[in-house]
Amino acid sequence: MRYDPPLTAVGRERAQDLARVLERASVNAIYGTQFVRTQETVQPLADKLGLKIDIVDADASDLKGHAEVLVKTILSRHAGQVILISSHSNVIPLIVQALKAGPAFEIRDSEHDYLYMITLDTSGETKLLQLRYGRPSPR
Repeated sequence: MRYDPPLTAVGRERAQDLARVLERASVNAIYGTQFVRTQETVQPLADKLGLKIDIVDADASDLKGHAEVLVKTILSRHAGQVILISSHSNVIPLIVQALKAGPAFEIRDSEHDYLYMITLDTSGETKLLQLRYGRPSPR
């Protein structure tokens, strides 16, 4: 049996904060992994926007491959759109790299209040903006 805990009370509060922050951001699609906490993180926003969460399998045996396939899928299905991805601390940096939006970096497992916004212009140039939302994670 896999370890798949739900969000804590603080996590549920933070999910509501994320929905409030992004409810007017023109999000067109939402992606989460098969793990319940990634889905619970974006469910309040999905509910507000009337969107379903597209579930992608975060294959632990090939996280880099997972990130690359996810990025290719999003670029082919959602070019020019605003997409929200709820993933894991060991996958988000790989997604950033797959989008060529920045160098390798680390997110600690205890850091849950970051929001990484990546813009991709028509020339293919990317920019990464690191934001925070909700109750700060313990440092």
